[in-house]
Amino acid sequence: MLDFESDAMLGEWFDGLGAWDEARDDVPSPTVTTIAYGPAPEQRVELWAAEGNGTGPLVVSLHGGYFEAAYDASLHVPVIRQLLADGFRVANVEYRRIGSGGGLEETVADVRAAVAAVADRAGTTAAGAPRGMAAFGHSAGGYLCGRLAGVPGVELLLPLAAVSDLAGASRAGWDDGSIARWIGAGPDEEPEKYRAADLRAFVPTGVRHVVLHGDADTVVGAEQSRDYAAALRRAGDDARLVEIAGEGHYGFLDPREPAFAALRDELLRWSAGEG
Repeated sequence: MLDFESDAMLGEWFDGLGAWDEARDDVPSPTVTTIAYGPAPEQRVELWAAEGNGTGPLVVSLHGGYFEAAYDASLHVPVIRQLLADGFRVANVEYRRIGSGGGLEETVADVRAAVAAVADRAGTTAAGAPRGMAAFGHSAGGYLCGRLAGVPGVELLLPLAAVSDLAGASRAGWDDGSIARWIGAGPDEEPEKYRAADLRAFVPTGVRHVVLHGDADTVVGAEQSRDYAAALRRAGDDARLVEIAGEGHYGFLDPREPAFAALRDELLRWSAGEG
C-alpha cells in the first residue's frame, strides 16, 4: 500500500519513482507535441505518442494535487510512458491552479477547453467516425475528470481515488485547506457553492464511468467513490465501481503497482471495444 505519513516521505517516493522511470529501457521513445488552449502558460496539453504511433487510442490524463500550483502534470509521466508501451496516445493536461490563476470556475473551464482542443487532434476511425477518448484523473484530478461529461468525444471517464465530494473532503481535513482556498470559502461558509460544484449535482452524465479506488486509501477515503458510483447508477448512468483490495492512494501513479494495473486493464478493455 502506497500512502505516506509526511510530505517529505511522499516527496522521496516521487523522486524514487522518477529515477526508476528515467532508467527504464523497456518503453518506447516518445514524441511530445504541445497544444496551447489559452494564453496562460498553464493552459497547455502535452500530446504524447510513441514514435511511429500517431493513431493509437487517445487517453486524457488529469493530475491531482488538491489544485495547488506546486503539483503539476509531470506527476503522470511514469504512467504515461507505460501507456505508450501499451499502444495508447496520451494527452497530459495542465491547467491553472491555486497560485497560478486558478479557482473553481477557471480550472473547470480549463480542463474542458483542453479536452475539446485535444478532440480536434483525435482524428477519425477507419470507418470515418470521430475517434472517441477515455479520460482518467487522480485524486483532485478525479474531480476534474467528472466535470468532463458532455465534452464532445469523451466516451469513458475513469476517476482514480477521486475527491468526488469536495465538502466532505474539506471537512475531513484531508486537503489542509486547499479546497477552501480553491473555491474561495469553506463548505460551512458558503454551502451553496459546494452544492453547485458537487459532482452529484451533474448526474446523470450520459457518459460511461469506471470509478476506481483503493479500499485502504488513507488520503481520500474510499467512501467518496462508493457514494459517487452509487449516485451515478441511481441516476441511470452506466457506472461500475472497482475497489482494489489493500491499495492506498498513490499506487495509480506507479506502473509497478496493482492500482495502476487495474487502470491499465480498464483502458485495454475500452480500446478493445469491451464493456
